[in-house]
Amino acid sequence: DYDSAVARRFAGMEESSLSLNWTQVEIPFPSEAGETAGADEGSGVVPYLEVIDQYWIAYDSGNNKDGGYAWENGLSEMMAYSSGVGYALKDLDGNGVQELLIEVMGTEDFSNQNLYALYTLVDGEPVNVATSSARMRYYLLDDNTILYEGSGGASYTYITVQRLAGSALEDVNMIFTNMETAADGSFYTGYYYQEGHSDELPSEKSVMISAEEFDARLQQLENRICVPE
Repeated sequence: DYDSAVARRFAGMEESSLSLNWTQVEIPFPSEAGETAGADEGSGVVPYLEVIDQYWIAYDSGNNKDGGYAWENGLSEMMAYSSGVGYALKDLDGNGVQELLIEVMGTEDFSNQNLYALYTLVDGEPVNVATSSARMRYYLLDDNTILYEGSGGASYTYITVQRLAGSALEDVNMIFTNMETAADGSFYTGYYYQEGHSDELPSEKSVMISAEEFDARLQQLENRICVPE
């Protein structure tokens, strides 16, 4: 059972089944009447209620206008700049356990379709897998993999396709940029593609590509970013 305050926050939620094992429910404002919607034992929501409540408080908190409340509480400060935040449940790795996705709602602009946070269950308890920040952003792709977009400065960009493996994300492939030194000592941006993970970039797995190929691969990935409608 969950406390009555949280139950009131979930009262009157509109729930729609979008596909198998996929449920989207907008995080609502408090209501004094009604019963908790979508929180029955069979919905998959119950183990995540406390996490969802934390995000509800952050989203509805005047203290989070600059992301400060979320940052202090280990949540994604990115939602402070969103016009709509919700959650979805989906079994991303096909193991029968539904993951919790905290995400943007109500936008068709891929650059704003952030997956703010991803959680899974370990021994029935929610475990954080990924959390977006200003320089580390995650997106859901159309095949249930995750797109990671990171930056280490103007010359260091990392775009990585990842998949859920247990309670962590593992790299499938990536494109990235790196500061290179020319024979004359000048600097230029190098563009790379790589399969799998390596502790250092570039690595022996990295293949240098053209700027045009980098842009084309990036566009293909951006076209695959999705959120529930």
